[in-house]
Amino acid sequence: MKKIVSPIKMQCLFKFSKINFSGCGCSGIDYNSDAKKNEMKLKAMNYDFMMNLEEGNYENASEIIENYIKEIEKAYGAKHKFYLSALNNKAYVMKLSGEKEESRKIYAQILDYYESSELLPEDIEKYVVVKNNLATILKDLNEINKSLAIFEEVIKLINQNKIKDNIVINVLIAASGTYTLLKQYYVAEELLNKAQRLIEENYGDENLPLSYLLVQKGNIYKEQKEFTLALDFYEKSISIKKQILDENHIEIENLNKSIEVLKIILNEDKNSNDTFEKNNKEEVTKEINDKI
Repeated sequence: MKKIVSPIKMQCLFKFSKINFSGCGCSGIDYNSDAKKNEMKLKAMNYDFMMNLEEGNYENASEIIENYIKEIEKAYGAKHKFYLSALNNKAYVMKLSGEKEESRKIYAQILDYYESSELLPEDIEKYVVVKNNLATILKDLNEINKSLAIFEEVIKLINQNKIKDNIVINVLIAASGTYTLLKQYYVAEELLNKAQRLIEENYGDENLPLSYLLVQKGNIYKEQKEFTLALDFYEKSISIKKQILDENHIEIENLNKSIEVLKIILNEDKNSNDTFEKNNKEEVTKEINDKI
């Protein structure tokens, strides 16, 4: 049976840090205590952040995460894992909003903290997530060699440690983008094939991670100027997204733009070929007539 995974959960699993607060809401907890009230407030803010991010309301998400970081720092301090996770989420929203250089600085700040202290076993996954995010933003900033170096470190960490499948999938898809830009298409496809097997095992055949993977496969073919194949993968991806996301979601809007660009390119190629064939036919006809 296909597992149905909500888009909110998938965004949480794949794109940013989910913050799990202590306390389970069981009987016996004093809900009137200041600590519990504050915890519930933070949970509500975290949920609002996820909802706005999922709906593509990045401006609202950015405002919420700024206030959230202040509350987290007040409650837990600036070196607590909750604070670092909140910073990671802020950097992710900034990336989505186009503030890539600022996003890179925040990811680097978080990594500095992890690398300047002893890395505990329970911190390995968070460390992998942040390194993956930094490598991805470096790729987006066209610092390809730096991106590759970090992805190689991340993949090594994955091979040496037991990392949750959802994180591994995200790393493989993201790393394939850097290998694609380096024209190492075989490596990029191998990474995507591994990711696809994990996606099918965990989530079935229609989910957001698969839609991201299909876009990346399309990118591989686009880089090789195989525009028809690229378009096919983009259209498969947007078909999945439309089943899960709101029709006005920014992911659908952006992918629609990429599809339109490919259609224009393919149409221009077709017109160019038609013109060439027409001109060639006219030249051949003229040559025959001249000989007659």
